[in-house]
Amino acid sequence: MQYKIMFVDDEEQNLFLMEKIVDWEELGFRVCGMALDGLEGIEVFEETDPDVVFVDIRMEEMDGLTLIEELQKKGKNAVFVIVTAYDEFSYAKKAIELGAKNYLLKPIDRQELIPMMNTIKNELDEKSLQEKNSSLLKSELNNRIVTKVFMQIEEHLSKKDQQIDISELEQVLGDKVYFYFEVFSQDEPLDELVKTVKDWKTQYVVPSYDCLYCIALESDRKEIEAEFEKLIRYAKGKIYFMGMYEGFTKSSELAEIFKKAYSKRYECFYDNKSRIYGENDSIMTGDDSDYAAKLPGDEAVRNLVYKAERENMQEYLKRLIKNYTQKAINPSLVTDQMIELLIEIKSQLTQVYKDRAFFILRHQNIWNLYKVRTVRRLGTLMDRVICEASVDIENIIENKGNYSLMSRITDYIHQNCMSPAFSATEVADEVNLSRNYFLKIFKENMGMVFGDYVTKIRMDKAKELLKNTDITVYSISLEVGYESQYHFSRKFKSLYGVSPIEYRKM
Repeated sequence: MQYKIMFVDDEEQNLFLMEKIVDWEELGFRVCGMALDGLEGIEVFEETDPDVVFVDIRMEEMDGLTLIEELQKKGKNAVFVIVTAYDEFSYAKKAIELGAKNYLLKPIDRQELIPMMNTIKNELDEKSLQEKNSSLLKSELNNRIVTKVFMQIEEHLSKKDQQIDISELEQVLGDKVYFYFEVFSQDEPLDELVKTVKDWKTQYVVPSYDCLYCIALESDRKEIEAEFEKLIRYAKGKIYFMGMYEGFTKSSELAEIFKKAYSKRYECFYDNKSRIYGENDSIMTGDDSDYAAKLPGDEAVRNLVYKAERENMQEYLKRLIKNYTQKAINPSLVTDQMIELLIEIKSQLTQVYKDRAFFILRHQNIWNLYKVRTVRRLGTLMDRVICEASVDIENIIENKGNYSLMSRITDYIHQNCMSPAFSATEVADEVNLSRNYFLKIFKENMGMVFGDYVTKIRMDKAKELLKNTDITVYSISLEVGYESQYHFSRKFKSLYGVSPIEYRKM
């Protein structure tokens, strides 16, 4: 990193010599200004904002020490190097009091100057790194707070009693005037869009499912709008939308603005032209009529279920999306029908494949469907869902997954339960169930609780080893998943009425 340096001396010859005495750029500095007295020095300082200032002490208009005092009163921070022909303690003492720790006598000795400048550069590097790290840490913390608040607001829309804590947000935003805007696209990957929007003087960018929630200073509104217009000018066929909303000074106002935006953004659902819109713009491209597609029992659904005919299902989806587009159906109705379609598929899968169908479509986040902003995005998402379901069905048909859920569970337990760290959570994760639900269905299907089942397997193995081998009880306890011989022996005796040693002798 290169730092700026300036010289203040009332003799032009000295200024020339200081500029030429070393290769400043090689040392990591760039000469940014010179001044012939203290008054001019203040002006040059304010224009150039140097990191290091060489100051002659004795000057007519304003001496060097007074110059340093005046700059410090103005809150100017720099490294000051005192240069003087007078080796007087009083000057040195005053300079030190002002924070000028570097003191050079004229004529300046290069052998003394270079090590001093290396030290100054190292100190500036360290200070810069600390400031950068501090700034990054603060920025990261603030981003987390803003993200958390947006997630709370989102959740509040679906759970009306959900409380929104804005106290931390108030500390982050302070009393400045901000405005809220959203950016989303039918074509651009969200992570790429984030990079673009962050370069627009945007204070905070929070990626949601397929939309960016953004906060920027009100003073930057026109510049950000211009950046968006530049983006769509060179979009090369890609479609972008930006919703811009009123300014706010209180963090509590953000939730209400977000609600307006949440409803408004759906109006771009069928739009095929990039645009900027505000909360009062009317941009809905279609009517709000009801529409009911024929979903339950549809032949395409049955084909998917019985034959995993992916192409037929994809073609069906295309027709459905095209129908929505032509009739400009209310987006919320479209989303409802997509969910109804998934439910029907799941229902028929369960009827045909019983518990083998448990995992198909289980991981689809229905909430994501509700957050889709464009018809093109909806079609892409549903197409992916159908493809994933088809692969799972094909696996079942080819007997790659042709065993029941409980068979999978018990097989996994038998293969892994001898580890001391083995737990119900591990098994639940393996079969993609919550721990509580896993324990519930395990007991319902096996007639005993999970812990007793694992203990039985371990103890059966222990009895086999006790009868058929000579290995020690301690080694057996380790082999069947107990880290303590005491606990193993105690459990064994509680189950069989005798200790492991007594059992071996029987």
